[in-house]
Amino acid sequence: MAYQEQNSENLSHDSPSAEKPTAFLSATPSIIQELDRQLEEWRMCLPSGLEFSAYSEAQQADDQDMTQIRPIHERLRGNLMARYFAAKSIIHRPFIYRALHCEHGSMLSEEDQIGAQTAIGSAFRCTLYSGIFHEPLPLLLHPINTCRRCGPN
Repeated sequence: MAYQEQNSENLSHDSPSAEKPTAFLSATPSIIQELDRQLEEWRMCLPSGLEFSAYSEAQQADDQDMTQIRPIHERLRGNLMARYFAAKSIIHRPFIYRALHCEHGSMLSEEDQIGAQTAIGSAFRCTLYSGIFHEPLPLLLHPINTCRRCGPN
């Protein structure tokens, strides 16, 4: 019993969200805009064979057929796109926190709503382009792939 009390006290003091939940995930709009600008600048500097649409254009574009196994160059491009969308999702994650912790949805600013939609949409696109839904596990170029081998066995 004493261990539980001591452990629960430590959890409440050690938890980053225990005292200041907004300080843990807060990021100023200027930081978010600058990180997003740098990500878009990186995307625009890609060589012609690796270019792909920005998030706003990608969400409106028709998705390719995700039932076929892609050739290696498409898997590599998809992996690059997945990393882009993962970074986009992480950059906009504070907006999800704000949306989840807002008492009334009508109190969210338009910027917060768009940011939360971008974070969620980018997270979905990350998994979509990574191939996790349609590629055989050994072909995935994804960090969770445990079937990859570094050399012949």
